[in-house]
Amino acid sequence: MDLEGKPELAREPQAAARIAFAYWDRCGCSPLADAGDLEAITAKVNGPAKLSLAERREATLRAMDIWRD
Repeated sequence: MDLEGKPELAREPQAAARIAFAYWDRCGCSPLADAGDLEAITAKVNGPAKLSLAERREATLRAMDIWRD
């Protein structure tokens, strides 16, 4: 995907998802997610700032409830 030559590609949902998944993998977030370490994932994605961590934790718990059913 030529994002440098065509940065508008990042606006397309499929491309945006591919970019996000690639970033997630490169940062090593899957093992952290498997361990339920939301703070470590937040640090990998956002750096040391933990802005909106409480809201992210709440959204994660809601999603986990959906996936368990």
